[in-house]
Amino acid sequence: MKKEFKEVQFRINIAENDFNTKLRQINKFLSKGLKVKCIVSFGGREIQHPEEGDKLLDKIVSKMENGKLVNKTPLKGRDLTAFFAPNAPALKKAS
Repeated sequence: MKKEFKEVQFRINIAENDFNTKLRQINKFLSKGLKVKCIVSFGGREIQHPEEGDKLLDKIVSKMENGKLVNKTPLKGRDLTAFFAPNAPALKKAS
């Protein structure tokens, strides 16, 4: 059984360069027509600040080029999950 989506994992304290690399990967997957599952994992005492995970997902959405947010699940255990789908291709008019 083939996966219908790609998965990218983030941590709260991610460096800017690492964030940009993962964001490029997400945009590449979306441009190929694949769905993307983003997981923000909390470790240790980071779980006391779930709003940081929301900020990170908002940053991902604001910088995304080839897709849109489809579903964002509430905090489940130590993971916050969001699903992204590629933008619909523009319909060409027949002349």
